[in-house]
Amino acid sequence: MSNEENFAHHLLLRILLLVRTRQRRRRITGAARNEMDMRMKYLLSRRLADVGAEVKSADRRVRASRQTAVMQDQAKRLVIRRRSGLLAAGLTLALVATAALTLILAAAALLYDGPLLSFGPGGLWIGREPDPAAGRTALSVFTPSQRLMGAVAICILTAPIMFILHQARELFRLYASGIVFAFANARRIKFMGVGFILYSVAPFVANRVIILAGVTNDPAWFHLDEVMSLIFGVLAFVIADVMEFGHEIEQERDGFV
Repeated sequence: MSNEENFAHHLLLRILLLVRTRQRRRRITGAARNEMDMRMKYLLSRRLADVGAEVKSADRRVRASRQTAVMQDQAKRLVIRRRSGLLAAGLTLALVATAALTLILAAAALLYDGPLLSFGPGGLWIGREPDPAAGRTALSVFTPSQRLMGAVAICILTAPIMFILHQARELFRLYASGIVFAFANARRIKFMGVGFILYSVAPFVANRVIILAGVTNDPAWFHLDEVMSLIFGVLAFVIADVMEFGHEIEQERDGFV
């Protein structure tokens, strides 16, 4: 062989060796990449499994806490419903007692002529004998029409009380049935406010009725109770409006969710 042929032969061998070396490197690099990819996939799957387990554990804790809160809320609601039922029953008894007392006093104003009832400053006196010095007069001195107007005045004084008791009873019946924050509750509270306002003006109206019947004006018809009743009536309307507004916000939130 000549020198040129030897050089070409050596060059060809080197090229083949370089190609084989690169092919081996590529094989090694590809295997390493495959191994790394497999390892990354394994670590990722393990991480996903751990995250899934943590999510499931957190979900179980949240569900358990919600169940506990629901059970506690149900227990509180049950207590409220029971107490509201008892209060509604008590208000029913108070309403019946007030109505019975009104009928008894009205009948007494119409028919009773004994010494246990008299009329004087402050209205009808029960258990007090007539005493001109104290301004108390026997009912027998009044005419039938005057006694009838007195019975009407008694009904005017007690009607707002019965109305308030009725609305309060209906309110607690709503509570006993599980209806707490609703428009029906706010409406009952507003009706109670109307009753308080009527109670604040009832003595004045009753006194005007007595004056129209020809009976002497009662100078002691006005009391601080009328002012407090008027304030309670206004507050009842404010509380009812706040309750209605809160109920509207709750409905909007539930609809948005």
